[in-house]
Amino acid sequence: MIEPTTLRYFNPKLERASRKEILGLQLDKLRYQLGYLYQKNRFYRRLFEAAKFEPEKLRSLQEFSEKVPFVQKEDFLKDQDETPPYGERLGIPPEKLSQIHLTSGTSGVGREIYGLTRRDVEGAGLTWMNHWHWIGLTKGDIALSVQPVTNLAAGLSSFHGMNKMGLVPFQTFGVDSETKLQLMKRFRPHFLTLTTAYALRLTLLAQQTGFVPQRDLPNLKGLCIAGESYPIPLARDLEEFWNTRIHEFYGSTQGGTIFAFTCEYGVLRHGERGCMHLLDPYYYTEVIDPETLKPVGPGEEGEAVVTVLYREASPVVRFRTHDKVRYYPYNHCPCGRPYSIWEAGNVSRYDDMMKIKGTNVWPSMVDGVLFSRPEADEYAGQVWIDAQGREHVLIRLAFKDSHPRSAEEKERLMAELSRELLRQTGVTMAVKEVPRNELPIYEFKARRWTDERKKGLERKAG
Repeated sequence: MIEPTTLRYFNPKLERASRKEILGLQLDKLRYQLGYLYQKNRFYRRLFEAAKFEPEKLRSLQEFSEKVPFVQKEDFLKDQDETPPYGERLGIPPEKLSQIHLTSGTSGVGREIYGLTRRDVEGAGLTWMNHWHWIGLTKGDIALSVQPVTNLAAGLSSFHGMNKMGLVPFQTFGVDSETKLQLMKRFRPHFLTLTTAYALRLTLLAQQTGFVPQRDLPNLKGLCIAGESYPIPLARDLEEFWNTRIHEFYGSTQGGTIFAFTCEYGVLRHGERGCMHLLDPYYYTEVIDPETLKPVGPGEEGEAVVTVLYREASPVVRFRTHDKVRYYPYNHCPCGRPYSIWEAGNVSRYDDMMKIKGTNVWPSMVDGVLFSRPEADEYAGQVWIDAQGREHVLIRLAFKDSHPRSAEEKERLMAELSRELLRQTGVTMAVKEVPRNELPIYEFKARRWTDERKKGLERKAG
């Protein structure tokens, strides 16, 4: 992909401001938000009083990080249980609600509930408009998405943002993949939003059915992937096949919407990972070492901590996301915007980490090895304990039909992958070929791993 020649400022005053001005704006908004919560929100007033924190005495962003306690999912769930359904942190009369968001529940712990006022809904839509403007979308453009428009934040907030910006939303969640390609041919969308896993699936199907994006999608301005980390070769292959720049965003229900996304440069620059810019005027984000709880340095990985600076209902202050990101300072991207940066393609979950044979293994590490090979279509990982108490890992791998290989070549490739997995993770993993129809198709969030060690321990104990 050639580099962009024009920067598309959505808010020139903020995007051309100095870093010092942005930090000053964040501090001013924090002072107002924390003071408001101390007066109006019983959940946060108790939290601040327990920490002996007085918002009116806040002098710096550093002091905010040192004195204001973290909150976590369990705190919100406990509050909801004690004061159903929203918890005391709702902070407004229920009749002022305009939307309700629920977390997806994929952590298995419970579903948080978030109320939104009309002002909150407008703010959530605004962030999407910022994202699409940087990509180059304009009024009347068709934006095709596979996100479900339910009580999840992403679908609701993006739909509102499209309407505000004048885009034409084309929702295809629940439509089979073949029909999606037919609809693309017919309506020729200007933009696609897919999960990373589903982008792989749709690419393979397009190749098998003779769908050619350069011919069939002449209006395409960009393709956005989100929801999972991915290796650089995968992003490069997607750019080449779809003949467009690949973008990425990050958001959460706690944030109410997306609040980090790529600029005009996309997810790749000179063959290396690009940048996602944080919307610093509306969010204060920190990246901490989850063990020491101290800030990480430039280029280091840590846990994302989020504070929403504008939210009225169900406010969020120093929420530990358990998302693992790589932090860079604002000047890491050549676009020059004064916003903090997270590395594109490198967001994963700390609670997805598995301790295997005493070693920390993240699914993203395995993704990086397998999906860097063009032959790999999809996989499923399984961890279990045998009758002798030994841990085993099996990777069931499906190959693409578009990359035919002999049985001998596949055996050699699987042996190479097994060696590379050992090198990258420190854990021996067997790789076995399976037919594609034995593995799921992920249209939303991919869950590729099953941990059956508890069953093995129970059998052994019995």
